[in-house]
Amino acid sequence: MTSICFINYKGSFANYGDAVYRNIQNQNEILILFKGQTVRTYLDETLKTTLPHFFYRSGSGKYKYVGQAIRRGRIVQDRDTNTILQMEYKINISNNVIPFDTEIEPLENEGENKSFKRNCFTDLGLIPVSRDMTPGVIKAVQESEIIDELRRLIQNVNVHLQ
Repeated sequence: MTSICFINYKGSFANYGDAVYRNIQNQNEILILFKGQTVRTYLDETLKTTLPHFFYRSGSGKYKYVGQAIRRGRIVQDRDTNTILQMEYKINISNNVIPFDTEIEPLENEGENKSFKRNCFTDLGLIPVSRDMTPGVIKAVQESEIIDELRRLIQNVNVHLQ
């Protein structure tokens, strides 16, 4: 299981306090500060336990790929009654599946925001666990994980039929 996090910029500042920084001493290293969801607190555990992929965009433009976290995020600020979870992740873009800053093209015949997000999954060979494309954090599984699970289920059925 993994996840994808979406960061939206307005001007030079990201909404919700998220930020993407490039290390000036090591151009292959990106630091991301990502705040959890205001309402969807159940996604906090996803942010703490997965190695998310990150995309960003300015305004309502196309999402661009940043990369995947190289290790679990560090908790900068945990959630309590007054604050939202904030995590810090490091990305090494030299290992990216998709080149850094690649624009993701929208899928045909889809709504604006949803098509951009949905194609982020497709381009990474991931399948979203939920049909809801509105959160800034969406859980995902590898297509190969689903195929392996289907093979395992078929084998179990065959064993029971014998």
